[in-house]
Amino acid sequence: MRAVRSKWRAILLDALAVVGLALLPQLYFWRLFPVHPTDQKTLVDGDLNQEHFPIMVTVARALSEGQLPLWNPYSNGGQPLLADPQAALFYPPTWWALSGVHGFDGDSFLALERLIPFHFSLLGTFMYALGRVLLRSRIAAVVAAIAFTYSGFVTAYPVQQLPILRAIAWLPLQVLGLWLGLERRSLGWALFAGVALGIAGLAGHPQTVFQESLVLACVAAVWAYQNRAGGRSMAEVTWPLQALVVVGMVAVGLAAVQWVPSLEFLQRSNRAELDYAFVSGGYAFWELPMDLLAPRVLGGLPVYVGIVPLILAAAAVMLRSSRVHGLALVLGTLGLILSLGGNSFAYSGAYRFVPGFAVFRDQERAIFMFAFGVAMLAGSGAALLAGELSRVDLRRINRLLKALKWVLFAALAVGAGLYVAQISAEVSEQGFLRWRSIVGSFFFFVLLLGFGIGLLLMRTRVISARAIFVPLTVGLVILDLFTVSWDQPLQDTFPNDLFKASQIVNRAVADVGAGRAVDEGVLNGYHGLIYGLPSINKILAIHLERFELATERVPQARLWDLLNVGLVVTRDRKPDLQLVTEEKWDQFTNLLYRRPGGPGPAWVVPEARAVGSGSEALTALKEPGFDPRAAVIVEGVDAASLGRGGTGTVSSYRRGWNDLEAKVTAPQGGYLVMSEIAYPGWESEVDGVGTPILQADYLLRAVWLTPGDHVVRLQYRPNSVVMGAAITAFTALCLVGWFARRAIWRTIRPGAVGRPNS
Repeated sequence: MRAVRSKWRAILLDALAVVGLALLPQLYFWRLFPVHPTDQKTLVDGDLNQEHFPIMVTVARALSEGQLPLWNPYSNGGQPLLADPQAALFYPPTWWALSGVHGFDGDSFLALERLIPFHFSLLGTFMYALGRVLLRSRIAAVVAAIAFTYSGFVTAYPVQQLPILRAIAWLPLQVLGLWLGLERRSLGWALFAGVALGIAGLAGHPQTVFQESLVLACVAAVWAYQNRAGGRSMAEVTWPLQALVVVGMVAVGLAAVQWVPSLEFLQRSNRAELDYAFVSGGYAFWELPMDLLAPRVLGGLPVYVGIVPLILAAAAVMLRSSRVHGLALVLGTLGLILSLGGNSFAYSGAYRFVPGFAVFRDQERAIFMFAFGVAMLAGSGAALLAGELSRVDLRRINRLLKALKWVLFAALAVGAGLYVAQISAEVSEQGFLRWRSIVGSFFFFVLLLGFGIGLLLMRTRVISARAIFVPLTVGLVILDLFTVSWDQPLQDTFPNDLFKASQIVNRAVADVGAGRAVDEGVLNGYHGLIYGLPSINKILAIHLERFELATERVPQARLWDLLNVGLVVTRDRKPDLQLVTEEKWDQFTNLLYRRPGGPGPAWVVPEARAVGSGSEALTALKEPGFDPRAAVIVEGVDAASLGRGGTGTVSSYRRGWNDLEAKVTAPQGGYLVMSEIAYPGWESEVDGVGTPILQADYLLRAVWLTPGDHVVRLQYRPNSVVMGAAITAFTALCLVGWFARRAIWRTIRPGAVGRPNS
């Protein structure tokens, strides 16, 4: 009976811990969803409201019209929508958010914002599960979960860059599955880790998934090193490598529905060829210690892991050595080195020899490995301090206390110097506020250092303090991390005030027709995407490389003609254009102009000029004498096969989400040039007969027409989506079949022991 009660008590405590960690984000983000509306804030302007929300609104608009969100006709002249990894349309929680998105109103934005505390809850509970297994202690699991979930990294980058948060939330389950797979030589747990990595692969941030793969490689390498005893079979020796291969195959297979079309898109995007200078950015050496101790001095929050967790991590290293400690130290060290980027020679070697390092920028994001390692050590330190302490343990803690006291004395001296400098400096009001912020941040570090020292003194000097050590430690970790970061991503703006369709927006949407607009830094909502206003601004971080090169090198008037720009939104007077309307907006006057004279959404030209490559086409497009109304430049076509016709008229033109239709009269035949961005996956029919699409004028599409009246239809049917879906479906079926077989086998043979590696 006592054993049963003890078991149920353990289950109850674990359940309470999980519930507490799941609800804690509601406290951290309470200003996003307050009880009283006047307390409400929103996230500061950044990727979430300027990019992710407009994409989500665009997807919701397509679905509401009964269309699959395959193509985005509104941005950059048109580009893939589903293939953009940031859309994460195959990531399950995305559909939960989409169910609440109905437009660009405040409630729709809140539906997207709810994904943030949701993923904090996932990360916290998953970290708790990892801590319970690896650290084998409830207090260790709680501290590790809080320390990583609310570390500077997670509360800085991912809160605004939602794809990072979505991907990082699954890291603990990946490590847990691989660790158990290695420890138990279990294929099932390796498959579990692969599923977790595959879900992260659907979350929309390939760089984070790549770095998570590095973490798993470290887990396998550390485990193999720690289990390097002789006399083992070849299967046992190679098991870590086998497990990694299984994890990778499952992850790649499950995420194929996203990464196959995304890879096709990225290979043609502005991220296809990146130089060393672009990708090698990272922290400077002096930033790491400064941001680690006083992040608000420089504003470098991602490095911060908390002062109290650092002290607990130091205690763990001094008190014991364990296999988990080795893994945490390896990951922490690797994260620090990689986050330096090109400031460390180590990155140069990785860039040159390791696949993946030349693909992603902003290497400072690897700092999450450091935060993860410190969190695991902090949890271990909390568990060790909460347990029985031997005399040897007490001596080691006393040595740590002695070192921390010297650090405290030095910090007090530095703080006193900063305070004196503040009151003696003759600065402006803004300078005074900056000084005040610096001094306040530094003394917060001093305060937490004092709390950490007090926690160790209480544990070693007061015997009865052991009873309150656990809640006090958890409370100090929460106080430490929450105080530094909880209000950093917030601004005093109500969700309904983020996006408003002004008079100019409404007029532009009504007048644009089959044309496009140019926004010269006026519209919010990412240059009209959120309002359904097609534009040619480079408004999304990932866009087609040809589009970028054309906007940089082709004369503006010619580019606007090719892309059928009919409206210009600006704050500059343009006497050569026709003013449609103007509107006072804050202290500005916003102007909407009509730009006449372009060839329209589609036009017929009598002849084509063949070139051998895209660079030749771009050069020809820039020639002063080139007239897109008279001829079209086509690529990859034998000049002898080109026909000659005449001009024609386009009587109607309709652009849909994934299709378009034009009715054309061409008495002598000719080339129908469409003001639509060329991209693989578009198929064309002329009067119901399949017709090749030509790469026209570097950016656009064209088809050859015989003499007469024609109906031209184009449909976007990307093979990459079909291929990716097939791979994902096959992988999912294999997983279901394997686990079903295991369940059936155990039902038939309940006492059977599974085979090795099964």
